[in-house]
Amino acid sequence: MTTNTSLLADPERLSMPFRSRVSADVDRARTHHLNWIAARGLWPSARAEAAYRAADFPLFAASVYPWARGEDLDLLTDLLGWAWLWDDSLDRPGPRQADVAHTASLLNVYRNVLHGRMALVPSAPLADAWHQLLQRLEERTSKQWRQLHAALWEATYASFLQEARNNAAGSVPSFQEYLSMRREAGGPSICFIWAEAAGRYEVPAHVYASEDLQTLDQAAEDVVIMTNDLFSVSNEWSDGNTNNIILVLAQQENCSWHEAARRAEDIINTTMVHFQDAESHFLSSHLYQDLAIQDRANTDRFLDVLKAWMSGSLNWHRSSARYQSTNITASTSQPERQ
Repeated sequence: MTTNTSLLADPERLSMPFRSRVSADVDRARTHHLNWIAARGLWPSARAEAAYRAADFPLFAASVYPWARGEDLDLLTDLLGWAWLWDDSLDRPGPRQADVAHTASLLNVYRNVLHGRMALVPSAPLADAWHQLLQRLEERTSKQWRQLHAALWEATYASFLQEARNNAAGSVPSFQEYLSMRREAGGPSICFIWAEAAGRYEVPAHVYASEDLQTLDQAAEDVVIMTNDLFSVSNEWSDGNTNNIILVLAQQENCSWHEAARRAEDIINTTMVHFQDAESHFLSSHLYQDLAIQDRANTDRFLDVLKAWMSGSLNWHRSSARYQSTNITASTSQPERQ
């Protein structure tokens, strides 16, 4: 085993072409959100609460949804905050110690909440909060939107279970397996459409399902998840989580973490260029040009969401205490090349 304490992630190598902003309502939203978490009984421990406050997840929400204010930002912040706490709860006591059958059982609890089968759900803070959040979403969305939302969550549940199998076996996936699993387990597409719910608009279904928009959605997903991986690899490896682009590339290309990080940064930059090219193609297409005025405005808003997520997520990762110091260095032992 080898140890390297030099900086692993190099955010300055990422050529982010999109402007980053933060909602002016972030301070009020932060107070609301922390009170909401406390009122719902969601803090798993004092230590977890301190780490959560230090990471400043409300700032993350205000960075990826910079247009949001008031109740719109409150809903988005509560959704993202709940999702972070939920994700961490599935990793306890640690991915390497994960019981796949137990993970499947836990996922079924949240699946039952998602589909309104509350009679099958034992009362618990995270499940109860999920039920409340879904009710808040239902007030703002169409049946068609909720069906898409549920389908995206089903994909997330399936990928979480596969991640648990990989982690329990210490198996690092191939790059293509990683991309498919990480996109769904990370849930960025869910977060993108949450903006529609908060903003009370919806992209026309045929536009959202089109190859052009799915190409843009997928490129934004990849930038978001790979950026997170760059900053979180040391923590994830220590915890036993193998679904990280640094680990995947290091194994696939038989290189060090540092070399894998440089390769990942190149992939992220290439993906952002691909996004811009795909956007230019989409905006000049008949699909886009033939949209009614309101449908085009809604589609434009969604494209702005994708850009805000890429730029806002990067900026938050650069400054968040969650990824500072040892979190962005290879300070834990990494596998030797094989």
